[in-house]
Amino acid sequence: MRAGFINGLPGFVTREADGELQSTTLEIEDGKVVAIYIVRNPDKLVHLH
Repeated sequence: MRAGFINGLPGFVTREADGELQSTTLEIEDGKVVAIYIVRNPDKLVHLH
């Protein structure tokens, strides 16, 4: 797992059981998570391979 900022939001990148990369970002307002964004599209994550 690799944590940091993705598109300005805190998040992390993982390699899933099927071998694909996945990015997960959290939108936080007033100290609470208000949205979770998950990207598994290999075309959008190709730069991470």
